[in-house]
Amino acid sequence: MDSSKIMLSVIIPCYNTGEYLPEALASVYAYTGNYTCEIIIIDDGSTDLTTLKLLDSLSGKHIVLKQSNAGPAAARNAGCKIAQGDFLLFLDSDNSIVPEYIDYGINSLLKNHEAGVVYAKANFIGDASRGEFKVAPFDIKELLVSNYIDMCAVIRKKAWESVNGFDESRHFLTLEDWDFWLKLYEQGWKFIFIEKALFYYRIRKGSLMDIHLQNKDYLRRNAYLFDKHYDLYRKHYAFIIDNTIAHFKKQSSAYRIGNILTMPVKIIKKTFN
Repeated sequence: MDSSKIMLSVIIPCYNTGEYLPEALASVYAYTGNYTCEIIIIDDGSTDLTTLKLLDSLSGKHIVLKQSNAGPAAARNAGCKIAQGDFLLFLDSDNSIVPEYIDYGINSLLKNHEAGVVYAKANFIGDASRGEFKVAPFDIKELLVSNYIDMCAVIRKKAWESVNGFDESRHFLTLEDWDFWLKLYEQGWKFIFIEKALFYYRIRKGSLMDIHLQNKDYLRRNAYLFDKHYDLYRKHYAFIIDNTIAHFKKQSSAYRIGNILTMPVKIIKKTFN
């Protein structure tokens, strides 16, 4: 296939982050490889005037979708639905890429048709007061414990289609990427890890992830994710699950009811049976 006919769709959700968006776009503009790129920016209900003015100025150059604020999962899905590329690159508006990431991603997926995801290490920039996260080779047991794959990855569009995109539930906010990776794994897609820092991850106060880390409601969100992927968790961690159920069964009803909001539904059902 003529490489010039292969297209990558860069999906960029944006919510009041206009000050960083030019840097994200410049990193894509810097790509000089053989593949064609289209850029789709999704305005997720921005209210910041600077951001809105910038998005208006970009509407003649790129596809700019506008929607009421619905969260990054819904924004990414909206962009993917109209994407023309066979490959997708998810880029947050406050991050940027090393241009070679595009070649690494597409070349890897062209060589391995069972692979649906190519991800890489990150360069961390921004607020040094918050810790960096570890990016590592794919291991499903590790991924079930915590998400270590950032959303900035190159995806086969067929892979996104095979799992009906991202879960748009608002109470699942900040965990939609973790859920997405697990869904892809359950559908049989392989993951390719590039052990090079190929994108820039901005750590900043006030971001969704920063809010998530300070929000105690994350336990309920994790429980929701556990329930969605219960069979996968049981396959790899049956001993821990069974011991958790046994532990709760030994407790008084008052203790169990007091903890019910942070317990996965499938654990609750097995505890009270």
